[in-house]
Amino acid sequence: MRFTVVYQPGFASWLSNTKTSERLNSELIKIQKEGTRVLSITPVFNFLGIIVNYVLLLETDITQ
Repeated sequence: MRFTVVYQPGFASWLSNTKTSERLNSELIKIQKEGTRVLSITPVFNFLGIIVNYVLLLETDITQ
């Protein structure tokens, strides 16, 4: 099953992309350890060109 998730790093994060990418990477590691595959990561920009959030396309196998 595929689904999308919106990851919002927060308002103060637009000042420092390094902290934002570190937090996003740690969240992705948690997601992958749970057995969910990350298919794509798309940044979403505002009209000033600042990244405001990320859209993650995830896939998981449901075998129940």
